[in-house]
Parts: sequence; C-alpha cells; structure tokens
Amino acid sequence: MNALPRAARPLGLLLLGSLVLLPGLGAFGLWEPHELRSADAAHAVLEGAPASSSGTAPVLRVQTPTRLQSPPLQTWAIALGMRLLGARELGARLPLALVGLLGLLLAYRFASRLFGRDAGLAAGFVLLTTPAFVFASRQLAGEIVADVAALTALGGLASYLWPRDGQRRVGDLVLGALGLVAGFLARGALLGSGLPLLVLSLALVGQRHTLDRDERRVVLPALLGAVLLAGAAISALLQLLGGGPALLYGAVPHAWSTPATFDVALENLGYGTFPWFALLPLALAGFAWAQRGDDAAPAPAAPTDASAREAAASLVLLIGVVLGYLVAALWSPFFGPLRYPALPWACIAIGVWGARVWREGLRQPLWGVVAAAILLVLHQDFFLRPATLAFSFLEQAPEYPAAVDIRIATRLFGIGGAVLCLLALTPVLEAWPRLAGVAARVARYAGLALAGLALAFALWCAQFLTPALSHHLSNKALFTTYQQCRRGSEPLAQYGIVGRSASYYNAQPLDTLHSEDELFARLARPERQFVLIPAQNLGPIHRAARQRGLAYHVLDDRSSRYLVLTNRLVAPCTTDHNPLQGAVTRTRPRPTHALTANFEQQVELIGYDCPTSVVRGGKLPITLYFHVLGNVTPNYKLFIHFDAPDNRFHGDHDPLDGKYPTQHWLAGDYIIDRYEVDLPLLTTVSGTYAIWGGFWLGEQRLKVLSGPNDGANRVRIGTVVVR
Repeated sequence: MNALPRAARPLGLLLLGSLVLLPGLGAFGLWEPHELRSADAAHAVLEGAPASSSGTAPVLRVQTPTRLQSPPLQTWAIALGMRLLGARELGARLPLALVGLLGLLLAYRFASRLFGRDAGLAAGFVLLTTPAFVFASRQLAGEIVADVAALTALGGLASYLWPRDGQRRVGDLVLGALGLVAGFLARGALLGSGLPLLVLSLALVGQRHTLDRDERRVVLPALLGAVLLAGAAISALLQLLGGGPALLYGAVPHAWSTPATFDVALENLGYGTFPWFALLPLALAGFAWAQRGDDAAPAPAAPTDASAREAAASLVLLIGVVLGYLVAALWSPFFGPLRYPALPWACIAIGVWGARVWREGLRQPLWGVVAAAILLVLHQDFFLRPATLAFSFLEQAPEYPAAVDIRIATRLFGIGGAVLCLLALTPVLEAWPRLAGVAARVARYAGLALAGLALAFALWCAQFLTPALSHHLSNKALFTTYQQCRRGSEPLAQYGIVGRSASYYNAQPLDTLHSEDELFARLARPERQFVLIPAQNLGPIHRAARQRGLAYHVLDDRSSRYLVLTNRLVAPCTTDHNPLQGAVTRTRPRPTHALTANFEQQVELIGYDCPTSVVRGGKLPITLYFHVLGNVTPNYKLFIHFDAPDNRFHGDHDPLDGKYPTQHWLAGDYIIDRYEVDLPLLTTVSGTYAIWGGFWLGEQRLKVLSGPNDGANRVRIGTVVVR
C-alpha cells in the first residue's frame, strides 16, 4: 500500500464515498415525522415560498432567538440546499451527503497525520461503511454535521499536538478551532465544543511527557490561542443568536426522568457501527496496552519518538470513545435521548487498529473468537428486531414495517462477517503444519473479504433498506400514484394527515378534510376524487362506508402507514387494492373445516383452513372464519396456541393484520382472518400439535359459551403435524 501515489488514497476514498452516499438521494420520500420535521425547520429559515423551477429562489435568514429549540447548523445546511436546488428531497439531502464526504476526507487527513497514510485510509473506510454514518449522511434525521464537527475539532487539535512525522502545521490548529465553532453551532457548547476539549485536556495530562520544555513554550500558547479565538467566536455567535439552553447544552432541559440502563447506549453504538463494532473492544484494549509504562526504562520515551506520539494519539481516541459512551449513557435523564456523540472517533480507532493488524500480520487466538461472538450477537438482534438496525440513527424509532423483511440479508452479513473475523484474526490454520505456510495469505484474503462485506453492507443499507422503508415511512409514493391516475385537474385531498408533506410532493396545496362527514361528502361527489389517509384510519372509514352504503376504493396499499382512496376506478387505475376487500363480507364463506364456537354472543367461529402437515423452517398458513353476532368488545386480539405434549408455539396476532380492529365489526358480517405462523428450523420441535384459539386482551379472554373448548376459554380448532 505504501507504493500507492499520495493522492490515490483520498481520491479512492472519495470515489467510494460518492458511490455509497450520492446515488438515489432524491428518489425516496422524506420519512415522517423524522425527516419532515427537519425539512420544515429548514423551510422556516427561508424567507418567502420554497424555491421552485419557475420561481425566484428565496434567501436564507438566521433564525430568531425565540425559535431556537436545537443548534441550527444542520438546519442551515439543509436550508441552503433547498434554496439552491428546490424544496425537494435532493435539495434537502445533498448538503448532508457532501458533509459526509468531507468527513471522510477529514478522517483520512487526521488519521494520516497521527498514525500514517495506511491508517488514514482504513479509518476513512471504516467510517464510510458503518450504517450510522451512511444513514445520517443520506437523511435529514441524523447528526452528520455534528459528527463531522466533532471529528474536525478533536482531529485538528490532536494532529497539531502529536503529528506522527513531528511536523506541526498551523492548518491543523485552524481546523481544530473551526471544528470547535462548528460543534457549538451543531451540538451546543457543552457537547459540541466542551467534549472535544475535555478529551484533549485529559490526553494532554496523560501524555505531557511527549512535549519537551521548548515545545511547551511554543505549542501550548498556540493551542491556547486557537481555543481562545474559537471561544470568542462562540461567544459572539451566542450573543447574535440570543443564547438559550439549546445553544449551551445542545437541547432544552426537561424534568428529570429515569435513565435508560447502561447497555442501551452500548447497543446503539454496536448497531450503528456494525460490523466494525466487533473490533472496537480489541482496538481499545490495544490502545490501553500502548499506554503501559516500562519499569526498566530510566525515563519516558523521547519526545521525538514517533511511537510516543502514536501512543498519545491512541490515548486521545481511547478517552474520546469512552467519554462518548459515558455522555450518551448519562445524558437522557436531563435532556432526552442522545445519539452516540463520538462516532467518528470510534471509527478512526477501529481503522487505526485494523491497519496495524494488517500491516504487521498480527493474529491472536482470542481476537477472532471475540469479534465473531460480537457479530453473531448483533446480527441476531437484527434478525429478531430489525428496527435495531434500520432506526439505529434515530432518537425515537417508529414501528418497523413488517413488510420489509431483512432476515435473510442480516443472516448472511452476520454469519459471513463472523467467519471472516475468525479467519482473519485467529491463527486457526497454524494448528496444521501443512497449512501453516498459507495461513498468513488466508488471513489477509479474509481481511480483504471482510472489508468487501462491510462495503456491500453499506451499499445495501443505502440503496435497498432505506428506500424500502421509505415506502412505509413516507407518503411520496402515494402522490406518484395520484399523478399517474388522475385526469386533468382532478383534486386530491387529505384526511387525518398531520404535517405539510404535501408541499414537497404536490404542486398545488391539498384540501384538508376535518371530519368523517366531510370525507364521505367528498367521496359522494359525481366527479372522481382522491383522498390521502393514514392506514390506521381504514378500519373506521370502512365501517362507516358500509353503514352509509357508500363505495370507495384503495388505489395504493404498498405503504403500511398511508393509503390513497378514490370513489371511482378509471383506466389506467382499475384495480382496488383495499386489503379488507374479500376479508369482510356479508356472504357466508365456505371454510375447509366447519366448526361452531360461540364467544359471549359477540362472535362465532364457523370454521378454519389449515394444512394437515407442514415442514419446519417454513410458514404455517391458517385462516379463521368468524360470523359477527353483535357489538364486539374493542381491541381484542386473536391468540392461537399450537400445543404438543412437551412444546408450544404461538400464532397470536391482531385480526386482519390490525387493519380492521374488533370494535369496527358489524353484526351480520363475516370476517376472514388469514395469518402465517413462522416455524423456525432450530426451535420448532417435530410432532403432532393441537390447535387452540380465542380472543384476548391483557389478562382477559372472551368467554367460550359453546363449542369444543378446554374450560379455559380456548376453542379446540384442529390438529397439524409438523415434520
């Protein structure tokens, strides 16, 4: 790698960064409410109307002090993009992606100055291939500006104090001072400026012997001067912006609340830096080991020794990563949730350690085992709780849409990464003398493959996972459906939608319908109408429409959160995608297996469909048929127990996938509930299972008045053989 031209590394890193971060920035909609809040805040910074292709671009204005509820720098960056490129996804997101690319180059520069160019390349690559960095650089809900500011502040000042080649540069000092000011504007004085200075101060105390007396007379005054200049700029900005807790602390304090357990901040760091988090404990242990003293040495290492300066820089990273975790763990009781504030420092630490392992061909028996174990634990969380990956960069995660299934992908990335860590870090092949000669080559190939896997994971997060989730977390696709289906100036209205998302996707403002009566009056008009609604409103709308005898149709049901309705199906949009169509009917269905069971004179189970046998590792489809006898108690769920003598698995769920809760069921209706039960290969025991079912809410079940039951308000439905 040393034979590479000097410019090849940063240019290659920039090219890879552009490949991961830039494609498709404007192709997926703004997540609601997370990105939409940021876009609306940026829109408020602009004077006049949003920029458009035919209008004059507005100008930026500084937010007035009374409006500052959070540090404004990222909002200003988004507003600038909207001013130049229009109030659309691309205009809002492109500035953040460019800040992300700048962060890659800065990570390369500072790691190169402190540890060498190979370490710089590795540090930038690790940063690029962590999901938290990818998500934050491509969406408005992250804190990429604050992360890059933190990287600049600490990296610049540390590079001035402990450059690997011993050549101090004023440019590093200037960058460090600018990073302190940017950190203040992006994360507040306490976190954005104070945290990097605290880390640097502790490292300076711990490694003061790396500066001789003459150097201290020059270096420390210069450092102090840069910090004072940054402090003066921060003070002036504080006055200009009107002060306030948001600028001092980075958030508005609230009443003290019970803090999260210590593992929450650690988990968020692990999820956000997968797969590289597996190497972080090893890197920190290595940095701590580098600080050990040598009792036989007559004096500390010479100040001109590059290894001593590297040890000092390692201490900076060690302190930064640990303090970042401490702040993230202790912050929430006073100010609310906080994303891990030292993400770039952690990535640089991993990259620096990895570059050294690669360069020196280091392997230890436990390294690969530890890394593989961490990867397997993290990927299991992704498999069982996909929101831990998809929303790792959000302070408050929404409900994960079940339609976006990432289980196979996370299995491949997790198990593949674990195997590669074992091969790259553990001397497993040395146990066989005949293979000892190829062990080093296998380890290096495995290391390269691990880097390739991390890059593929970053691309998958950027180009598949985010757009797939956007179909459910944004209503942009529904506006596209409306534009494809409408003729001429047929209007679009919205009912139950909070926020101004329509202004980003529709040229004309939407009519807002404030009541169910207004909604049905609109749908009853003779001309074709379109209405955008939250998916959770479908149940009451469907009930009311059936009571009124009014037909409506769903044009697009791809989103789990939003739907677009119409009163007429006209070419080219002639398909009704109503998920309740056929599931709620007045015609008595014909189940494969007839059955009669009465639940408190509210609902009658009249039959079911279920295969006689299934194979483990797949899904078990089961359909239950109900006849509604009267008003049904609200919010009841269905439980299905599959009981064998020594085992049980469950199929509990909301009826009709939660789209038509029981309180909306009408007497005389027939409800057809289809559900699929997962049968994991490793945890499902083969055998014959009795199927039991019923309705439950908390500790309460609907009583079974008649039909086969066990006396505990469970109806005996049938049996199934699991092979």
